[in-house]
Amino acid sequence: MNFRPAILKIFGAGLLFSLVGGAQAWALSFGMPLHCNYGVDCFIQNYVDDAPSSDARDYHCSGLTYHGHKGTDFRLRNFTQMQQGVDVLAAADGTVLRVRNDAPDTGLDAGREAVGDKECGNGLVIAHADGYESQYCHMKQGSIRVTPNAAVKAGDVLGQVGYSGMTEFPHVHFELRRDGHTVDPFNTSAPSIAVECGTVPVSAWSDNTALPYRDGVILDAGFADHVPQQDHVIAPLIPATQINATAPMLIFWVSSMGMKAGDQLVMRILSPTGETLVEKLTLIPSFKATWFQFIGKNLHAPLPAGDYSGEASILRDGKPLPSGQSRTVLKIVTTQ
Repeated sequence: MNFRPAILKIFGAGLLFSLVGGAQAWALSFGMPLHCNYGVDCFIQNYVDDAPSSDARDYHCSGLTYHGHKGTDFRLRNFTQMQQGVDVLAAADGTVLRVRNDAPDTGLDAGREAVGDKECGNGLVIAHADGYESQYCHMKQGSIRVTPNAAVKAGDVLGQVGYSGMTEFPHVHFELRRDGHTVDPFNTSAPSIAVECGTVPVSAWSDNTALPYRDGVILDAGFADHVPQQDHVIAPLIPATQINATAPMLIFWVSSMGMKAGDQLVMRILSPTGETLVEKLTLIPSFKATWFQFIGKNLHAPLPAGDYSGEASILRDGKPLPSGQSRTVLKIVTTQ
């Protein structure tokens, strides 16, 4: 499934800006806007669109963006993580300008019309020195702790990651501007000065903020005893730790992001003795921002009790990607 949402409508007058303007003199640095272990339990799903034309291109000259996207989307692995609570942090010192805190965490489940005038969902805008502003969108309803005119320090908790506004997954859209013009924190000279692929752009992130580029990532994986649906805030898909031997199905599912054309997703289910029960290799035909897949079998007879394993790997050019590997264990128990 390739996620390409509409460009955000930002709350408050005067907050819609175009991707124009010359190169900016750089003055401030910004820290991680989420309290999470980047590359382990949170990832960047979409970057700023740095392409000066109608094409879309992230700072890495790849496809983790979409046309006109003005922010950086820090996503969680799943809805369960969101419900447990992940803090959103001020990226730099500043003063809160505007806040919205009452939008429901329904995302696009409620339909585009329901969020059409509140695409940012719950969020806030912070004014920083030298004409910079940062904006945070899609936060959890009722979680925002700050009010307009409040002074904040870098690292202060602002609220929590949510699912409000126009979104299909739990994340925070972090947007940076200077004097009304979009700034890509990974490439501060974009878009007026094109950074050639293979060169290192100037970053606005602080020296202690490590945000290496990640694509080909397995976000979540697990077993189920029924045909699974993708994560949903009302009934999140929670990996089963055990099922009964008389269950009707044995299913292994995988949720992933940033799959390139030509990547291969290899999935298999192994018995307690290491025998392969089900295996599938899927060739990814084109870039997929997100991808959900499952394999399995109907159980016409009870399975032997024991520990069953699900394994998944994303192969690129025939080699497994470090962030594209997962292994989970399911215990099948006998009928009580």
